Amino acid sequence: MESIEKTTFKARYGHYEFLIMPFGVANAPAAFMGLMNRVFKPYLDEFVIIFIDDILIYSKSPKDHEQHLRVVLQTLCKANVVVDALSRKTTRSLACTLVSHKINGLLANITVEPTLIKEIRARQSEDKLLKKKYKELRSMSDLDFTISNGILKFQNQNCVLDSSEFKKKILVEAHSSRFVVHPGNTKMYQDLKEHYCWTRMKRDVANHVSKCLHCRRVKIEHRRPAGMLQPLPSPE
Repeated sequence: MESIEKTTFKARYGHYEFLIMPFGVANAPAAFMGLMNRVFKPYLDEFVIIFIDDILIYSKSPKDHEQHLRVVLQTLCKANVVVDALSRKTTRSLACTLVSHKINGLLANITVEPTLIKEIRARQSEDKLLKKKYKELRSMSDLDFTISNGILKFQNQNCVLDSSEFKKKILVEAHSSRFVVHPGNTKMYQDLKEHYCWTRMKRDVANHVSKCLHCRRVKIEHRRPAGMLQPLPSPE
């Protein structure tokens, strides 16, 4: 509680403090808030309000709302291109398909269909154990295993084939893609196990995170305690 004031960051509508830090990377909230303000500067208070990663779009009519929504999405796409150009990382394409659905002309629902799911569906037959279980479910029921949209699932989790190359692809997407902030072991494991399932997943996640040079530099658990802040002497 004594360090709450150290989390202070500036937003368009004043200064704010965090009671619980939402990001694992040091100074991430302030840096991200500044980035969002710069990206959406022409539209702030016109039809957009932003707080961290929450974007509110308001309009006077359904037609205006559709146009404003298109402007916001295009702005986010352009911002991603700029970040990729300035980044030292290899540029990768967004591994998902966005499908927009209009609801009474007022709202838009975006459905994200990861390409990893399509690859799992196509490659599950390469794993002998998964292929055997898939055939068994054709003739008998199982309380834990099911087949949904052509994918073998264990308790509603997509079964991943036993391929180190494909598992690494999932780990990289969950840890260092454009839209994640290098989550730690626990957060990354909890997110992955909601959608994927393979043997010794928790160990693989821990090994992957431990080898991330970015996390080793900036994560709090890898940094020496800075101690209490020391005030600078006042000039006489």
